[in-house]
Amino acid sequence: MLRFASVILFAASIIAMPAAANADNIFQKIARIGTTQTEAKEDTQAKDETANTKKGGKKSKNAISVDPYELSLDENLRVPEINEKQHDIVASYMNELAKKLAQRKVARIETMRSGEVVVATISTDLLFAQNDTVLRPTAPEILSPYRALLSRGDMYKLVVTCHTDDTGSPVYTDRLSESRVNAVDQWLSRNLTSEPVLVPYAMGATEPLYENDSQSHRAANRRVEIFIVPSDRLIELAKSGKLTSEALPR
Repeated sequence: MLRFASVILFAASIIAMPAAANADNIFQKIARIGTTQTEAKEDTQAKDETANTKKGGKKSKNAISVDPYELSLDENLRVPEINEKQHDIVASYMNELAKKLAQRKVARIETMRSGEVVVATISTDLLFAQNDTVLRPTAPEILSPYRALLSRGDMYKLVVTCHTDDTGSPVYTDRLSESRVNAVDQWLSRNLTSEPVLVPYAMGATEPLYENDSQSHRAANRRVEIFIVPSDRLIELAKSGKLTSEALPR
């Protein structure tokens, strides 16, 4: 499982940890419903259609070399790989992005993969009312910087995970996290002119940061994590010497 860097740019009241490596993204879950051995061929086709048509057909594989909707969470956080020659340039750029996000002081901002990936952790209590799956009126202001990243076209891949505490049955917490991550997913990608690469994972209560033995611990476990992964396009800019701070979102 991938680990976050120990350097913390901004510490809020919650602590980010990596999500389960074997988790399924929403597209993988949809694709597996009703699968049997005799329907394997049809199911493969259905998975492709689901990945391509979800959210009005905006999904595209142009930005990265493999289809992110067929990958596990851990795989999505590992690709695309960055050549050693471009590592320092990309890591420096992503560190500047992390600093810009940390200035807003509404999320915990960290880096992972030796500085190549930025991780933003947001309390779901800031985004949703208790047991609700509709974004609060104030949620767009919190999520707007990440939507701005997606509007940059093929510069970034965003991987979003949603976690709950253990209040309720596993079926309930799984459904709650799935509905919430879909709500975040839909808001981030709505009405974008470009084709965003945005992959949601519903984690339920499977990856708590703390034991669910107090109100404060449960609050910390309820979180959305947004992983900002450089795309092939960003890596190409680094390779050609054109990746500068001017490419950062305003």
